[in-house]
Amino acid sequence: MQAGAGLTVDSAAGVVVSKSFQMRKDVKTRVRVRIQERLDELGMTARELGRGVGHDDAWISGILKGTQGLPWKDFDAVAEKLRMSPSELVRHEDAIIRELSPSEMRLLRHFQNWPSTIRDAWLDILEYFVGSMPDRDSEELIARVRKMPRSVRRPVLAWMFRRHCLSLTLAAQSQPEELGEFPRPEREQRDTQDDG
Repeated sequence: MQAGAGLTVDSAAGVVVSKSFQMRKDVKTRVRVRIQERLDELGMTARELGRGVGHDDAWISGILKGTQGLPWKDFDAVAEKLRMSPSELVRHEDAIIRELSPSEMRLLRHFQNWPSTIRDAWLDILEYFVGSMPDRDSEELIARVRKMPRSVRRPVLAWMFRRHCLSLTLAAQSQPEELGEFPRPEREQRDTQDDG
């Protein structure tokens, strides 16, 4: 028995047995699936994408149904509108290598030059902040507040803070049994012990 490139050859029997390989999706399918997934992630409609790159509903519908592929001339515009690199649209799901943005490349250059103790500390910090990432609605709200002029931003932030504090207070008042008993100040505890 000899093996080579996915084939098994039994020379005594003169039989060639092929090994089955899992077929990768073709580029048209990968692009279609990746566009649909990204539209869902961004909460964007297909119509918004199509019109955002200068096409009508039938154009994007054909791409998403698989009846037509994404033309090369529209490739960069679609990737930009979806806020992803063009290479992300076509990469295989099992591909490890990704295209880096300029800021990611700068970060990687610094990271590679650091000693291992600093690398480990930075990874711990990054993992901590991943858990505190805002959801899409909060991210949009933060971006809108940042674009406001300072004269408007301060009163808006003050109002939002008061509303947040009020909602926390109301939640605490409406469900006291879930919060448990509040600890009494030490002076009150000493007064009750002296009485007893």
